[in-house]
Amino acid sequence: MAAARVVVSSRFDPIEDLLAGWGRLVPPDDPVALADAIAGALDDPRSPSLAAGARLRAISTHAWSAVAARMLAAAPLAIATPTGRAAA
Repeated sequence: MAAARVVVSSRFDPIEDLLAGWGRLVPPDDPVALADAIAGALDDPRSPSLAAGARLRAISTHAWSAVAARMLAAAPLAIATPTGRAAA
């Protein structure tokens, strides 16, 4: 995704969540569907725009700066009291 290339993968929850519609998913254990999806991605004129959108998602969601911002936002929960509530 970050390399601005179309991602083709077997469909399973972690990858489906990661791609969030910005890639091509095929049923697991279906090599014919995988080959068709790869060929389709190579031939599809929409692939460059799909790849560009995937790159933007990867950068905005998975870049270190985005991860660090989420970590800092969650810091109060890490310093929570034994009751599970954030310290005042």
